[in-house]
Amino acid sequence: MTEIPKSLLPYDKEYVLIHKRTLLVNTATLSGMVEFIAQKMNWNSDDVAAMFGIAADNVFNEMTDEQVSRRADFIVSTCWQLNQKSVVVQVDNPPGEE
Repeated sequence: MTEIPKSLLPYDKEYVLIHKRTLLVNTATLSGMVEFIAQKMNWNSDDVAAMFGIAADNVFNEMTDEQVSRRADFIVSTCWQLNQKSVVVQVDNPPGEE
């Protein structure tokens, strides 16, 4: 059986390396969801993306570096545990977060 290469790798305190194909898949997935919501709601897709993006940016910019690191570490470890078959993680309040 061929081992699937890790698509997310810790790099340093501020960065995580991401496999290019994973980046493309994640971006295409988000774009598809934005388009789907925009069509269903009869909204502009840029407005939908901005609505979610601005809200997420506000939440994560209010977090400490430690909170951001814990969430990033949680995403990487969950991805590895699931052998990258499926990763849906809760980033706003992961397990172990007060």
